[in-house]
Amino acid sequence: MNLLEEQEPASDQRINDIKDVTLHQLKNYGQIRFMHKVERFQHWLQHLSFEDMLVISMAEVLGYSKNKFPLRQLMWENPPSKIFGTVPRLYCSPLGIWVYLTIQANLVTAQSFTHLNIRQGKAVEKVHQLFNYFTSRGATPILAVEDWNFSRIRPTNNPVIRLGALAQILFQYQGASLFNKLLQSASMRLSFKNLIAEWKSFLHLPIRGELSDVIQNMFGIPIQIRQIIGQQRINQFIINAALPMLYLWAERSNNPGFQQYISGIYEEFPACENAKVVRQFEAALSNTSSLKLAIHQQGALELLVEQNLNCTVATRQMKIF
Repeated sequence: MNLLEEQEPASDQRINDIKDVTLHQLKNYGQIRFMHKVERFQHWLQHLSFEDMLVISMAEVLGYSKNKFPLRQLMWENPPSKIFGTVPRLYCSPLGIWVYLTIQANLVTAQSFTHLNIRQGKAVEKVHQLFNYFTSRGATPILAVEDWNFSRIRPTNNPVIRLGALAQILFQYQGASLFNKLLQSASMRLSFKNLIAEWKSFLHLPIRGELSDVIQNMFGIPIQIRQIIGQQRINQFIINAALPMLYLWAERSNNPGFQQYISGIYEEFPACENAKVVRQFEAALSNTSSLKLAIHQQGALELLVEQNLNCTVATRQMKIF
């Protein structure tokens, strides 16, 4: 499962196996990878709503490669439908949602308040009150501290900040489903440029007010950027979650015209992998031009995973014989 979900090449050996692939072949592999994502969400839909799946996928993207799996597990156990059925209206704020999630993430514990003092402000005192409220009603950690990776990550990738971004999104769209907002925009058949601009406006949310103060005072992490979800993360969210889910929605709604529209957006989407991965692809694909489209990068990732799996199977067979 880890191999199938891997987003970056793991070694130079795997990179060296794709030198003779053309852009046309990469596009075909990119389509295959897209349909794998659609099939994945089709399985998820047996247990979750589209909105729940969207938020879980957002957590995966925000977790980056370091904390993708624990963030996904946390939100799988706490999708929006559960959070808004558990967190009372009185405490339903970005801060309240954040405290509820960080308790279960094992990132805020009773020991977190040992060295706090009144000078750290009313916001931190409110966190302590919320902590006592939720724990008295059965909120307990579902993850271990060891599940999280804190080494060699940028401050903005710290899990407490990523959960802050998720809490802000959950609160913002509690009354109006984020999935429905994405769907309504796409249903208007906007041009690629206008559609992506509108989608990004839904996600450019800063961590505001008391939640920002709490993160800075409790964890010493300054929040200096206005939009905590960066451009690359938003692009990867669209590629890995929004587009496959909308395609699946169109399939279940028997709307082939809308499917074609979503496929067209996917084929037009610009490259969105990080610079290191791009350089590796371009060095390996000696017979192609620069990978300027996401579908080509996705095709390269799919090809690498396929070849790596074939190599693993062949190695196992050799060991058997």
